Amino acid sequence: MPTAGYKATITAGGTAVKDITSIEWPLKMNTDDTTSFSATTPGAETAIPTTSSATIKLSGNRNNSDTGQNAIRTAWINRTTVAMVYDVDGTGTETYTASCWVMDWSVKAAPKTAAKLDVSLVINNGTTIV
Repeated sequence: MPTAGYKATITAGGTAVKDITSIEWPLKMNTDDTTSFSATTPGAETAIPTTSSATIKLSGNRNNSDTGQNAIRTAWINRTTVAMVYDVDGTGTETYTASCWVMDWSVKAAPKTAAKLDVSLVINNGTTIV
């Protein structure tokens, strides 16, 4: 059964990050090409998995009084990692946990809209998936 997106939660340093409207946590497996002349299926490529990586993207409304948003901002200012936990359905059934470097912190404002926030975090040393 599909999961309703509104139930998702994300925390930074153990604190809920509020006013986030979009969470993207794509996992990528890097590979090394092992194609050779002795391939089992001639003409087919082969590969082995090597390292994994991910860049988390968060978007939402900037809330300068939110402790979670400010934990991410502080990590960017101090050039330190921040522990991120993404709970896909808000029940703890499927969670992603990682120590991350904040790569981008972007606040945008326009006269007729709330201030918007876009954040990119790169995972440092892998993701733990439950």
